[in-house]
Amino acid sequence: MTYATPPLDSRSGLLSRVSFDQVVERALAGLARRPSNLAVLLIDLDSFESVKQRFGRALTNVVRIAESNRLMAVVRPSDTVARAGDNGFLILCTNVHRGVDARRVGQRVIDATERPFDVGGDRIALGACVGIAVTRDAATNASIVFQRADLALCEAKRRGSGRVAIASPQ
Repeated sequence: MTYATPPLDSRSGLLSRVSFDQVVERALAGLARRPSNLAVLLIDLDSFESVKQRFGRALTNVVRIAESNRLMAVVRPSDTVARAGDNGFLILCTNVHRGVDARRVGQRVIDATERPFDVGGDRIALGACVGIAVTRDAATNASIVFQRADLALCEAKRRGSGRVAIASPQ
């Protein structure tokens, strides 16, 4: 089966949120044929709004693209990265063995994001929080997985910048 090339986000070159949702739905449907775990990671960048205010749209886009490249560097080739709004990203990890594997990806995201960016002679520091939902239930839908990951993200943000939280198992 072939799929049309999904639309990309024009500012980051990553999948758009709509395309990501479709990829997650296909991955969930695939769990019925090949049982395994998959994880959805929601990433919220700290201080991104202040970067936009201080440096303007052009430099903000440079930082967004640089962050996109960093995220692509910390995931496996089989994983999917997408942009989610102005200060967020999404990652789908398929064939995750345990929640701890997804947590490792989340920590790599934090570590990569916390390295300062050098843009136009300025050092720009960001932070991030990551919320993760892991499932092996082919009967669930993407919106439920996203809700669980969002609850985990809220917990990570409550704890402070640089935190990763995993939603309780279904």
